[in-house]
Order: sequence, then structure tokens, then C-alpha cells
Amino acid sequence: MQPALAFLLLAAPALAQDFNGDGYGDLAVGAPKEDVGAYSDAGAVTVFYGGANGLKNTGVQQWTQDSTGIANFCENGDQFGVALAHGDFDGNGYDDLAIGANLEDLAATNCGAVHVLYGGPNGLASLNNEFWHQDSSGVLDSCESWDQFGAELSAGDFNGDGYADLAIGVIYEDLGRTPVTDCGAVAVLYGSPGGLSSTNNQLWSQDSGTVPDLNEASDYFGWTLASGDFNADGRDDLAVGTPYEKLYTSDDAGAVIVLNGSASGLTSMNSKSWNQASLSGEIESNDCFGWALATGDFDGNGADDLAVGSPTESLEAFGTIAEVGTVQVLYGAPGTGLSNANGQSWTQSATFQDGSEAHDWFGYALAAADFNNDGRADLAIGVPFEDLDFSSQGAVNVLNGGPVGLSTSGAKLLHQGNLGFADPAEGGDNFGFALRAGRFLGGSYASLAVGVPHEDAGTVVDCGAVQAIYGSGSGLGAAGTQFYHQGSSGVPDNNETFDGFGSSL
Repeated sequence: MQPALAFLLLAAPALAQDFNGDGYGDLAVGAPKEDVGAYSDAGAVTVFYGGANGLKNTGVQQWTQDSTGIANFCENGDQFGVALAHGDFDGNGYDDLAIGANLEDLAATNCGAVHVLYGGPNGLASLNNEFWHQDSSGVLDSCESWDQFGAELSAGDFNGDGYADLAIGVIYEDLGRTPVTDCGAVAVLYGSPGGLSSTNNQLWSQDSGTVPDLNEASDYFGWTLASGDFNADGRDDLAVGTPYEKLYTSDDAGAVIVLNGSASGLTSMNSKSWNQASLSGEIESNDCFGWALATGDFDGNGADDLAVGSPTESLEAFGTIAEVGTVQVLYGAPGTGLSNANGQSWTQSATFQDGSEAHDWFGYALAAADFNNDGRADLAIGVPFEDLDFSSQGAVNVLNGGPVGLSTSGAKLLHQGNLGFADPAEGGDNFGFALRAGRFLGGSYASLAVGVPHEDAGTVVDCGAVQAIYGSGSGLGAAGTQFYHQGSSGVPDNNETFDGFGSSL
């Protein structure tokens, strides 16, 4: 299996996403294939602000590289918005937004860059925005063709100083005296009172320190990233997905490496590598373990747990069923971190909400949050190629957390054809392609935004859309569900063919 180059930014970040500090979660929506003026696939990001009734269609912002005050400018194929991450990088109480433009041309073609917009009482603004790349002053390494700096992003407080830090996937990075092609790397910028800084920045690869394994061609280390405090020490750790890792003789079997947080930031000390054999599974070619990641405290013990998607996993129980997908769960514990002691492996059949079917890609996207306010995180699982009433209409499975972790108690299957959703299901919509949890209504119940990047609006093909689903005592449900696209009232711009609005969240 060969990697697609766009829209693979599927890790779930921290829940807070409040750019204006009003107590309501906000939502950034990427449309990396948006044409801006004469520039095709330049990319755009739309920001919705939360309120008492959920996401609002007033005060909606659209950001591009041609927006007033933004560093750099639009060019063909930059894919601004292909990755998004939020965190309070300057510690002023307002969340900020990092935006990846993985195919930005600078000193080299498609070397990639990351923009940072800072939050304030009026929301995101271009004032003091930052433009980071591998030729930025002090940043390790240098811009090289096809590195794709910014293809993946995750924010977390890795050194516990109260400022969010930013991990950046450089998935096609070549490293070594004799360069290892596309081994991949992860750059880390640390937060400060002045925002992100290159001071003490890091560049991680599988050859760094005591990181398990070695750099190998086409591993794409950093393909997915997720931050969480797996050992409850007050510092976030970083899970790094390498779904194209070759294990033994199995190509693209996949692995996840965990770097631990410390007072000085991420460290390779006691870092671990996980694969399907870690969870009583079988290492097989083309499973792509680590394609999607999400962190949350599913068992309520105070330490984050890690969910890992393997959407191209095939099942052989009753003859080979290709690419049904699985999700594995590793549980964290205070003081010790992740363990496979009580690990779980989920298929769609195991959820009792639908059966495992060929090419569903269960586990393509993941998001964790407490949708029913019971004090334990629940897990939303994207199945964007699910066939129900229509081919590849897509669906989202939801498993609830509990005292012993995730279970089928109260599990749900959400799709555009049930629960009275605001738009009917259609073939090829790919509902569940991207997921983002937030508290768009404020309060105690988490909400879920679902990307539907191949939604058609009228005769406009694949313009894309986003649906917001709200939590309650019984979890996610139809009440108050919202449906937005670029043709919705109050939303900037217009629906255009192949924009892919909702490809990243």
C-alpha cells in the first residue's frame, strides 16, 4: 500500500479549543484543496465560534495565506489547512491555532511550513502571527524538497511549564550522512510567554537517543501525532504513529513510538515502541497500525490511554475480509504509563452496531472526549467508507468509557441516515473522514464535529461539509445537530468543486 499525500491528519488533540476565552469551544475547519483567487489548492481554514446554542454562523472567519497580516502568500498547491492543532502557546488564557501547509515552497519545493494565529478576547487575529519552517532562525535541520514540514500537528505541554508546545510531523524527511529516504521526523517547538520559540527546539527520528528501532526508508515517522499524559506526572507525552513501518518481513505493518515528557521536554528515556504483537495481535503487511491516534482517560484512573487505528487491517476469521479495520487500546496508569496488560482490540463487529465489511476502514479517524459527562472519556471511531444505504456514505461508531475502560454499553452508530441528521446520506460522502471533539455549547458535555469532505451541495461535487453532534446524559444524539458548508448562511466563501471542506478539523 502506498501513502496518499493529503488529508491524513487524524490524531485527536486536547479538548479545549476556545480562541476567544468565552467558555465555549470553537472549531477550525480545514479546506486544503480550496482555490484562492487564481491559485489552485492553496488552501483555507474556516473558524466557527461556539455559543449557548452551539456553533454560530455569526463572526465566522476564513483564513488563507493571502489574509491581511498573514506571513507569506498563496501559491498553487500549498494546502494551507491540511493539519490543525490548538493550544495556549503563550499562556495568556486564550487558545491559539497552528495551521500546516505541508506543500509550501520556500527554499525548496514542497518543504512545508506552519502558521500560528494567536487567540484573544475577539478570537483569532493576524497580529503577531508566526510562520515556521526548517529554515526559520534556530530551527534544527533545513528546508529540503518534499520534506512536508507541517503535514501533521499535535499540541501538548511536554515540559509542564504551563505553556502549550507544538509537535510537527516532517513525514518525508531524509536523514543521515547517507540520507535515508522518507524516514520521517518530528520537530518540536516549545511555548513561552512570547509564544512558540526555537529555543531548545528538538528534531526527533528513530535514530534519536534511545528511541526504539532505526531510521528506514519510507517509514514516514510522524505520520500521526497525539499528546496525552499517560503516566499522570503532569507533563504530556507524545505518541508518534509510523503506519508504514516494516516489521520483520511485513511491509507497512505499522508501529507507534511513545516519547515521554519531562521537566526539560520530550525525552527518549524509557521510550517504547508498540505494534499489533504488543496487543496479542498478529503482525501483517499493510495493516498500517498507527494510522490514527487519540488519547483520553477511558477508565477514569487519572492517566490518559491511547487508541490506535489500523484501518487497513484485514480479518481472516471466516476467510479474508480485506481492509475492515481495527482499533487497539493501550491503557495508561499513574506512575507507570502505557501497558498492554488490559489492552483491547476492537472491530466493527465487536461494537454490535454493525458488521465488519471489506473496505470499511474502521479506525480511519479517532477522537476521544466525555460525551455523556460520566467522568470518563468515550471514543468516536470514523468509518468513512462504510456502506449502509449508499456506497461509502460513512459512519461513526461510539464506544463509552467505564470503570474498566471502553465497552459496548450504550455504544452507538452515527451516520447521516439516522438520528434525524440535518443532511441525508449520499454515496461517497465519507462521513467520519475527520473527527474533532470540543465543548461547542460550553458546559460539561463534549460535542463531536464530523468532517464530510466529499459531501455534494446541489450540483457542486465534493465541496465538503461539517456536522456538529452534541452530547447529553445518554451521549451523542440528534438534538441540536448542526450542518455547515461554505454555502451556509454566514459562512465566508462559496461551495466549489473538490474543496474538501472538512478534510481536517
